[in-house]
Amino acid sequence: MKWFLRAPHWKIFLIQLSPALLIPFVLIIFFVVQDFDQFDPTNLSILILVPLLIIGSMGFHLCYLWSIGNKLQPLVPEGVNLDPKYFNLALALPFVGMVLALIISIVFLSSSEADTYSSSGFPAFPFMFFIAYMLFGLLAMVGGFYQIYFLGKLVKTLELQREIRFEEHLIECLLFWFYIVGIWFIQPKLNQFVEQLDNPPATPPPVPDTVVNP
Repeated sequence: MKWFLRAPHWKIFLIQLSPALLIPFVLIIFFVVQDFDQFDPTNLSILILVPLLIIGSMGFHLCYLWSIGNKLQPLVPEGVNLDPKYFNLALALPFVGMVLALIISIVFLSSSEADTYSSSGFPAFPFMFFIAYMLFGLLAMVGGFYQIYFLGKLVKTLELQREIRFEEHLIECLLFWFYIVGIWFIQPKLNQFVEQLDNPPATPPPVPDTVVNP
């Protein structure tokens, strides 16, 4: 997992951006082949690529965040409490919520209820699924805010090597929030931190006890 910390910022940026560039092409292909006057549910199969791309992108992003929150723990100075236990829990919340929401969508689109159309010609989406999406979205939002807080504090703590106040790591929190821009500033710091892990400072030899001759 240290690869995520060693990788240059441009490589992380391109990997994270590629699904966002591919999804519009998938949607364009769907709208080109679909005749909405005679709705054919079999054409929905191409849309399965969209959730797969989303899950793949989220999986990469979560592995990246997990590496930061856990692999850099040996550099945390003594006396500073940055236990990643709650961070790991918060990390799982958005992923679980998104996967459950995507499963509900796929199950609905492949069920017989998808043959019920609204006046616009699209499948009618039951209200209970809308409520489920809202709950999963709230779950993901709570977990996401804690991730931003924890990682921003961790990076600044490793930089200053002391306990810090919230206003001191506010900039780092914003960089993790606006991730696509922040990666260009955060990743070079992570490269330096992992370099410290790979090449720790040499420990001076212990001083031998002096023997006092009687």
